[in-house]
Amino acid sequence: MSKIRANTQVITASIDRSLIDTSFEADLVKFADDITALGTNKADITYVDEEIRKLIDGSPDALNTLNELAAALADDANFATTVTNRFTAHEDRISVIENDMGYIKEADLVRGEVAAGAVDGTNTVFNVARRPRVGSVMVFKNGVADFNPDITVNESAQTITFAEAPQAGDKIHVCYEAIRVAS
Repeated sequence: MSKIRANTQVITASIDRSLIDTSFEADLVKFADDITALGTNKADITYVDEEIRKLIDGSPDALNTLNELAAALADDANFATTVTNRFTAHEDRISVIENDMGYIKEADLVRGEVAAGAVDGTNTVFNVARRPRVGSVMVFKNGVADFNPDITVNESAQTITFAEAPQAGDKIHVCYEAIRVAS
């Protein structure tokens, strides 16, 4: 069995500085300076407290930490996108509603229209200018709502028929929701 002896001879070597990358050497020097600075520079507690106060800037206790803010935003990492998408969805719904022929708009509400027809004590049939939505017509005689069950409204014919003719000089007005005509 043979024994291997450790080499006890030390050979000195020289390193050529031109072989060392200058940016690496600069990084090593900066690292050494930073390590030295850590031992000598200590944060002033008053300074730290003031910076934290400025960061919080009077936020309520329930929202003065990042965790509380994240919880208030439902821990949604894409909160801005979520909000934008929700607004877009609402705008889309509003557009659908506005374009829906069944949606009531201000222009669809007819108020105080004078019913067309002779008010002479013999005429019982009066016309309205637009086609009313079923059940939306309210008849006024001399400024008072007339709920007489003998008044018949035919929405498709756009007529109002009185069982008893209004007297000469009576004012017949109607209010109703008109059906929008597609344009």
